[in-house]
Amino acid sequence: MCWYSGTKYTSIEKWLQKVTENISAEYILAHPMGEVQHVPITSIYPYERNPRRISAKAVDIVAGSIREFGWTQPIVVDGNGIIIIGHTRRQAAIKLGLDTVPVLIETRLTEDQTRALRILDNRSRDYSQWDYPVLMKELEGLDEFSGELDLADWSALITGFEEAQAEALLELDNETEQLITDNYTLVCTFDTKENADMAAPSILNLHGAVNVRYSGPK
Repeated sequence: MCWYSGTKYTSIEKWLQKVTENISAEYILAHPMGEVQHVPITSIYPYERNPRRISAKAVDIVAGSIREFGWTQPIVVDGNGIIIIGHTRRQAAIKLGLDTVPVLIETRLTEDQTRALRILDNRSRDYSQWDYPVLMKELEGLDEFSGELDLADWSALITGFEEAQAEALLELDNETEQLITDNYTLVCTFDTKENADMAAPSILNLHGAVNVRYSGPK
C-alpha cells in the first residue's frame, strides 16, 4: 500500500501517477527539510528490521570518507530517533569514536512512508552502475586518496575491464586470423587514441605486418 495526502493507493504505479499529476515545485518548496542538529550518538538507534546488510568494507569506506572530508550528509531519523537513512554512517561514526553526529529529524512522513523511504534509499542504487572509461579518467591523480577510495580494489576492477575491452577489440574470426598469418596487412582503426594505445601492444604481437591507426582529434 502507498500513501499520498491521506489517501491509500494499491500500487506503486498508481501512487507515482498521482504524484506526477499533483506534486509541483511549489508544493515541494513549501515542505522543506528540517534543520540538521548535532546530537549524541547514543540518542539514535538502528532500525531493528533494516533489510540492508552492511559489510565491514562499507563501514571502512564511509569512515574513511568522514575522516578525510568531514560530514557531507546527515543521518535521518524519525521522531523516536530510529534511523531511516544512515545506518552505515552511524556504524562509521562509532568506528571513528565520535560522540555526536549530524541528524535530520523527519516527522512529516506516515509510518508506511517511513518504511518505504528506508528501502528506497538503498533500492535506487540497484539501478545505477559505473561507467568504467569515465571512472578511469576521474581516478587519475587521486593516489593520495588511495585509502578512502580503496584504489587497490579499483585497480583490480579496472585491469579486468581493460583486458576484457582489449580482448573484445581484438576478437577476430578464423578467416581474418588466417589472412594475418599469410602476411597480409591488417589495418586497425580506433575512435579514440586511448583505445588505440591500449590495444596496440596486443595487436602488434599478432603474426603478419600490422598497422594500428587512430582517426580523430588529437
